[in-house]
Parts: sequence; C-alpha cells; structure tokens
Amino acid sequence: MPHSRTLAFPPRGDIRLATYRDRANRIAHDLNNALIVPLTLASLLAETLPEGQDRHDAEVIVAAAEEAQALVGLLQALFAERAADEREAA
Repeated sequence: MPHSRTLAFPPRGDIRLATYRDRANRIAHDLNNALIVPLTLASLLAETLPEGQDRHDAEVIVAAAEEAQALVGLLQALFAERAADEREAA
C-alpha cells in the first residue's frame, strides 16, 4: 500500500526549531497509530494459534511492535520535555 504523505523539508532557516519538533512529534504520533494494527492482529493470532512456530512468529511480531511503541513514547516524552524547557526559558 503506497504511503499517502510525503516529507518535504523547507529551505534552511525558514522554520524555527520548534516547528521541526512539532512535525517530528506528529510523525511519532502517526507511527504509533500505524503500529496499532499489526500489534492488535499479531496479538489476536498469538492468543488463538496453537503452540508452534506460527504462534512464536506472532509473539515475535507483538514484541517488536511493543518495542517500537515504547521508542515512540520515549520520543514523545522528549518532545514534551523540550517544549516545557522552551516555555520556562521564555
């Protein structure tokens, strides 16, 4: 399935750092949303498949998706922390 969005970076100096942070935060949010589908489907498979290689494969997918969601959460926490630092500095 082709991706419907494209990433276009503006010329250097046209946008403040906060705008880049906001864009990165939106991308992290979208990535987290995209991870919900494979995480949910793989979780359902892992719960319903009998013991064996297929179930193990579904469990590996679940673990990878959960790890990716954790990384997205770390990024979002970092963005929130930086935004708070900028507000305090202003």
